[in-house]
Amino acid sequence: KMPMEDIWDGDNLWRVLCEDGSFFLPGPDSETRLAFGLSTDSFNPFHMKIAKESVSCMGIWLHCLNLPLNIRFRPENVCLVGVYPGPSKPSNEQINHSLYPLARVFKELWSPGVFFTKTHKFQCGRLVKAIIVPNISDMLALRQSGGFSAVTSTLFCTCCGLRWQDIENIEVHT
Repeated sequence: KMPMEDIWDGDNLWRVLCEDGSFFLPGPDSETRLAFGLSTDSFNPFHMKIAKESVSCMGIWLHCLNLPLNIRFRPENVCLVGVYPGPSKPSNEQINHSLYPLARVFKELWSPGVFFTKTHKFQCGRLVKAIIVPNISDMLALRQSGGFSAVTSTLFCTCCGLRWQDIENIEVHT
């Protein structure tokens, strides 16, 4: 096997299905299909701890995975979606409040798509469809932006709510 150097080298993006069961990528020749990655991370705006107190802000970014890897993460090609000013990490409700408008836009970009009346390559217009596929964040930010429990949680599963002491329980009804 060849080593993977980019997300396109794997097969996860290629397996995303449309509502009709067809593959989302690469899509028909008459449409442009885009894949975006979402990144979240917390940072200290003061670059250090002042008087042993920690201040935390959180940023949310989008990047277009269709761009070549060598320019994908350049500042001019990354879209800052939002910043939570702190002084502490945002709650799940605050994160959901900010991600909801982004989800609405991408829901429309998923289906039915957005028709641009003119583009650089297509003077008569082009239908564009897009998805957000991976959340590329460290584990703490991934859990927080995804609405999952913290790594210190007593619940080991993010879906069923089982506690660590019940990890052997395979009875669905309990």
